[in-house]
Amino acid sequence: MARSITQRCDRIGKVGAMKFVKTQKHIPTTAPRFLSTTVFCLASLMALITMSRADAASFGVRVIDEQGQPLAGAAVCIGTAANPGQFGAFMTAADGSARIDNAPAVPLRITVSKEAFQGVHFEEPIRNWNLMTDVTLLRDGEGPVCDISGHADAQAADSERLKISYLNAFKSRAGYTIESDIQGAPTHYRVSHRKDFAGAKWQPYQKAVTYRGAAKDALYFQVKRFSGNTGSWLEARSAVADIAIGVN
Repeated sequence: MARSITQRCDRIGKVGAMKFVKTQKHIPTTAPRFLSTTVFCLASLMALITMSRADAASFGVRVIDEQGQPLAGAAVCIGTAANPGQFGAFMTAADGSARIDNAPAVPLRITVSKEAFQGVHFEEPIRNWNLMTDVTLLRDGEGPVCDISGHADAQAADSERLKISYLNAFKSRAGYTIESDIQGAPTHYRVSHRKDFAGAKWQPYQKAVTYRGAAKDALYFQVKRFSGNTGSWLEARSAVADIAIGVN
């Protein structure tokens, strides 16, 4: 499993995560007494890269506005400079996030846009660590556009239409039975006693499923809609729902 790097040095422009700080400090050419912020971040980053294993990594964005509020329904295209949508198009979920779990091991070009906001695009180099990048969209103005029209069923996969309308869990002989009713035709679900879903795998969606893992006060449930193939795909996720569990 690829390691997740959560160190954040600073933000430059409208995209932030693992970006190096531009510093105004002057470093003497001889006998420096301190390291600049940039050098510190670079050294820390290289140490983390050295510890990482060369496994498949995830890549994602969290799209926010200027006030730091998440933007649901933003379009995110992941591809290359030659083909910006080559690896898929996504609509951000209620928390503003969109992610691919097995990012191709090539330099990526990311394009993010939303109606009434100024779109942005940026590049990410080849890396073997998990990365989540914050992207801030400014209101109004022109900018790059993520075109989802060429991806099958893109409008139907809008995460704002993938909503959990009913959810209940009760104790059963096998563990916990979870019943749900979802708007938006989900294809997969995952459930865990951890809010970060660590170790939880996506499973084909059914209206009634059994959870056999550990549980204490609550279970966390999420669904997604997935379409495409290994070369190009579209994915949208619902907001995470928590289910209080007790004596039912």
